[in-house]
Amino acid sequence: MGKKRLKNVPILYEGIKKKRSIGLTDTAYQTLQEAAAAEKLSLSEFVERWARQLKLQRIHEPALQEGFPP
Repeated sequence: MGKKRLKNVPILYEGIKKKRSIGLTDTAYQTLQEAAAAEKLSLSEFVERWARQLKLQRIHEPALQEGFPP
């Protein structure tokens, strides 16, 4: 059986998620919802993973520009 989640205790990441607010067009919001659903993720988790992937890409970008694999 999986771990029971406890309030304010991180499970997947080093910190807990906090409510945030951003402005999006209806089109952008719908596109994100559809992409998250296709991955069987909540919108929150989809955006979390997307942001973390962007961070990794920025870290490895200099090596990629020099022709080295990450």
